[in-house]
Amino acid sequence: MGLTPKLLSGAGVYADIKLTTTSAGNDPYYLDDVTVDQAELAYADRRVDDQSNWVSVNLALVMAVSRDFAVYGGAGYR
Repeated sequence: MGLTPKLLSGAGVYADIKLTTTSAGNDPYYLDDVTVDQAELAYADRRVDDQSNWVSVNLALVMAVSRDFAVYGGAGYR
């Protein structure tokens, strides 16, 4: 986030971008010959999510109302 008190009367931009960087198959502990069902039974693992690639983007405009308070409005994509 960046606020510009001397420019644009304290307006700024907030940006947050997250995305998948590597494949789980590249992990040294990844066992490609073990199915999800086998892992749940043998290793007491629990399936949390089945999405392997994702992107999250949030953008907002920020306005400094005072030295200690700012408001913002924006949108995101997941």
